[in-house]
Amino acid sequence: MRRLVKRREFYKPDVILKEADEKIEKLRESGESIDYLTFVPDGEPPWMSILVWRLKR
Repeated sequence: MRRLVKRREFYKPDVILKEADEKIEKLRESGESIDYLTFVPDGEPPWMSILVWRLKR
């Protein structure tokens, strides 16, 4: 039996950014502040590079 490993996205960066924006907006509306926001790729370096690229745009 031969297995092939193919890279693919597990999470779409656009979806993660949208959900983060929604959460941040809710916190702002309630008067809470954010000191740090951290994205951890959890073994997905391609995802992190895509996310950083989109955040810089």
